[in-house]
Formats: sequence, structure tokens, C-alpha cells
Amino acid sequence: MGDDIRVRGRTTVEAGAGGTGRVTIKADYTFVYPLVRAAGGDEVARTIIRRVVEVDVPDPARYQVTEGRLWLVAVDSEIGNDLCREGDGFIHPLFDSELSAARQPTGEERDPYDRSKELTGAGRECGTVTRT
Repeated sequence: MGDDIRVRGRTTVEAGAGGTGRVTIKADYTFVYPLVRAAGGDEVARTIIRRVVEVDVPDPARYQVTEGRLWLVAVDSEIGNDLCREGDGFIHPLFDSELSAARQPTGEERDPYDRSKELTGAGRECGTVTRT
């Protein structure tokens, strides 16, 4: 199903704050993955992942830099429609057939497609997505 992944977002480039001789590049993208069970079956669950990566590109005339290297400033992400397991590094999509057995959401409702707000860490809670 890899051909069905949907991506929407933007990359922005701005001068660094305060005339620091840096350029800041920010990538803010939402990925929608249609997932099926590894063991098979016809049920499809959409998992929505928003990833934000911010890097600085320093002016080589002002800083000692290594060509081809960026300065990582921030990385953040938010996952929607996940079983809320923590720490194993895998995404566990929430299938409709598992709704009664799944851990109940504890966070606030949120629209996983809304990129008008900055990621604040609120996505770390097992929140309720308003749409998939």
C-alpha cells in the first residue's frame, strides 16, 4: 500500500533571528498512511503523522562549518490514530474492530490535519483525533 501515502505540508526559509548569519529552514509535513494488519485482513486504518524539522544553515564566512552539514535546531512529531503504546518505536494503528479493547484517550480532541498550530508536546498524550 506504499503508493497510497498522502503528503501535505510546506518548507519555509527565513533569515536567522537578530542578524546571526544563519538561515533557518523549517519543514512541516503531514503524512497519511493507510495501514493493514501484518497478519492479513481487509480492514484499513489511517494513521496521520505530522513531522516538523527545523535546521539552521550557518554563514561559512562567520562560523567554522563543515560543508554539507546542517545545524539541527528542533525535531517534533505528532501521531494520530495510534494505540498509544509508548517507547517501542513502532506505530500501532487503531483499527475499528479494536476500539473496545484499546486504551481510552486521555488528551484533548485535536484535528490531526490542522497545521495552523505549532506542535507543543500535547501530542504526547493519547488524545482523540476528530477525523482520520
